[in-house]
Order: sequence, then C-alpha cells, then structure tokens
Amino acid sequence: MAAIGVEGLRTLVPPLNDLLMRYVPIFKDRERWTVTGATYMILGAAVCFSLFSKEIAVLSLLFLVVGDPAAAVIGVRDRWLRLFGKSLAGTAAFATFAALAGLAATLHPALSFAWWIVPGAIAAALAELAPSPIDDNITVPVVAGATMTALAWATQAFVA
Repeated sequence: MAAIGVEGLRTLVPPLNDLLMRYVPIFKDRERWTVTGATYMILGAAVCFSLFSKEIAVLSLLFLVVGDPAAAVIGVRDRWLRLFGKSLAGTAAFATFAALAGLAATLHPALSFAWWIVPGAIAAALAELAPSPIDDNITVPVVAGATMTALAWATQAFVA
C-alpha cells in the first residue's frame, strides 16, 4: 500500500517525482509521468488472488517474475524474428523459464505437481507477446491463472 501511496504522491508532487527519478534507480525513463510496472504488478497480484486459488495465483505471478526478465534478456539479442515488435526468441525464453520455474516450485510441499503448469506458462508467454492496451504485468498473470484454472476445472469435470 505504501508503494501505491508513493505512486500517487509522485504524480501529484513534481519535485518529489524528480527526486525519485534522479536517485531511485528502479524507475524507467518512460515511467517519469506514468504509473510504474511495479504498481501494475501489484494490481495483477490482487486480481489473481481475488479470482484464482492461492496455488494458481502464486504460479501465475512466478511466471511473470521469471519469464518477463528472461524474455527481455534473450529478446534484445534477437533482431530478426519479431512479431508485434517483440522477439519470438524472447517469447520462447519466457515460456521455457516460466515452465521450469513452475515445475521447480512444485518441489515445495505446499504446491503439488499438475500437468497444466506448462500450458499456463505458454499462455503467460503468449499474453506477454500479444499487443494489448492493458499493461502486461496485469495481463500475463491473469491469462496464465485463467488458463490453469480452466484446465484444472476441465480435468476435474472430465475425471468426475
């Protein structure tokens, strides 16, 4: 909540915004007069924990925090295969690292293995690739969570 308060203050108090932009290295230049990605991530987390089970919400956010940087690191090196201005190699890296992180998370006793983790990671990567007016820190975990929830529900409905 404090972060959202700072977001509000920095948009209302330009000298505070200038100070934060100059001395706090987490802000990107394009965030000078807009909401930061961190605020969108908080909103995405709130939506996920409101709509999905705790396990699916955690996995959805894990996909974002692991997959998005992987896509950025790999994607900046790929200048040829691009779709919607984004690298297809970056998308593949997102899906791969998100899936590996999700599978590794199932080693924790509170999170059981489920086959729908990999499709959830792929859905997250495709949500990051797709053009959308909504920030991907919201769309990625929500699309991943919706995908995993639907697949988990379909599996239960089919088995029952």
